[in-house]
Formats: sequence, structure tokens, C-alpha cells
Amino acid sequence: MMKRAFRAAATAAAAVAFVAGVEFVSRGRRRRDRVENVVTRAPARLRARRGVDGGHATFAIEGALDEFSARLLACSIAQAPGTAPVTLDLTVAGPIEGRPFDIFAGVFAAGRPIRLRGLGEDHATLPDRLAQRGLLTAAVLDRAA
Repeated sequence: MMKRAFRAAATAAAAVAFVAGVEFVSRGRRRRDRVENVVTRAPARLRARRGVDGGHATFAIEGALDEFSARLLACSIAQAPGTAPVTLDLTVAGPIEGRPFDIFAGVFAAGRPIRLRGLGEDHATLPDRLAQRGLLTAAVLDRAA
């Protein structure tokens, strides 16, 4: 009887030591993996500023515009008061390509006057691509940052 209890206690101690060892090793791996899985590309940020009296709205795009941020921008511009002039600040925005450009161009299709500010080297072809679609008629370009 005593031998059986001693064997059960030794087996339990061995199991605890095994589990503790596995936990120790896996926590060390998790710490190393966190450093290796760092994403280098920052997601786009969309900042909205409105005038004190609601007379104007400015939307600033920071980083590369992805599809989600482009949809968010389109919805935000659609919800701005119709009489308020809208300014899109592209000073720190990356190039707008692919599906996000299609959504971005749809903002201009509503016929609302939109001013583009901060067009840089990344946006050299943006006015031409909008003009090809016939959407640049209502926009005002401001190349100065």
C-alpha cells in the first residue's frame, strides 16, 4: 500500500515537472516570436476636422490608403453637410492605387466640390486619372503642402 502511494506521488511530481518545463519553454518561444512577427507596414489613418461652425470639413489621409479606409472616407464625406466645402489633405498620404482608388474616385462622382491639398510626388498621376474618368471638374487642386 505504501509502495503504491509513493509511486503515485512520484508520477504526479514527474507530471508537474514536465508541464512546468513545457510552459517555461513555450513562454520563451512566445517572447521571441512576438519580435519576429512585427508588421512593418502601418495601416492608413484617416483624420477628420470640421470647422467650429460646421462651415467646412477637412479629411487628412496618413499612410497608404487601403480599401477599408477608402470606404470610411467615402462615408464620412457623404455625411458631411452638403453646403460645407470639403478638403482632402494628401500631404502625408501614400500612393492611391487599385481598388482603394476606385472607391476614392467614387467620392468625386457625387458632384460635390472637393479641394485636393498636398499633392506630392506620390500623387503626380492622380489628377490625370480622375480627369480620364471625367471626375475632376468639381475639384480644386492645391499642389502646395
